[in-house]
Amino acid sequence: MFKFLLATISGVLFALAFPNAGIAWLIFIALAPLLVALARARGWRESFALGWVSQTVAWLIMVPWVVRVMSHYGGLPLFAGILIFIAMCLFLGLYGGLFAFLVWRIAPGERFARWLLVPLAWAAVEYARTYLLTGFPWNLIAASIIDYTPLVQFDRVAGPYALGVLILLPTVLLAWLIVARPRGIRRTLAIAGFLHALVTPRSKAFAAPDPEPSRIDEMDTGVTADDIRTEAARAPRANNTGPVSSATPYQHAETRT
Repeated sequence: MFKFLLATISGVLFALAFPNAGIAWLIFIALAPLLVALARARGWRESFALGWVSQTVAWLIMVPWVVRVMSHYGGLPLFAGILIFIAMCLFLGLYGGLFAFLVWRIAPGERFARWLLVPLAWAAVEYARTYLLTGFPWNLIAASIIDYTPLVQFDRVAGPYALGVLILLPTVLLAWLIVARPRGIRRTLAIAGFLHALVTPRSKAFAAPDPEPSRIDEMDTGVTADDIRTEAARAPRANNTGPVSSATPYQHAETRT
């Protein structure tokens, strides 16, 4: 039962990393309890059940809006919407079971090199969830760190699945520390690496500067900073010569063009 408790805790932590809770840093440790439980599982069936329970719990917390979509917009009775929601979460939990089965096949044990295959297994399962059976690409693990501006830029280069691999590296490091219990310099380096992976993405030294407001206006509306300054200079004259137009600077600029 303790292993299933770990799997449930893992599912709750995973869900809390996403909106609405939005405790994004939890994603770096969320799957560690599940991985520890899988390391102690006695076969592929128990491993699959642990992964299924963990992700079913996560989906039940993450997507309750499905009930409202089915009942309010789909015109179904509330009870039917709840049943559809539960069935959907039970189905999506199967992807967690598939991930757990892959971890069981990898059998990382105390060998750290094998633990590095675990994030790849997660990425493969997320890719399958995105496209298999019409796909359900909601809440890919990369979406949880949307506020980690420097780290999320990696998505532009390698895509969300590779970013998911990167996100899970601290998780597998923590799980390996608990399972293998390394000693001496190996433990010191592992702990230092784990703490560095947690702190670095939120460090101000790595924070991307905020874009200039004038550049945002120009990119989104086609109105340049010069247009805005021109309209601002005309405003005092408008107050002295007659009623002020209700049009915004953007509308004035569009009229001139």
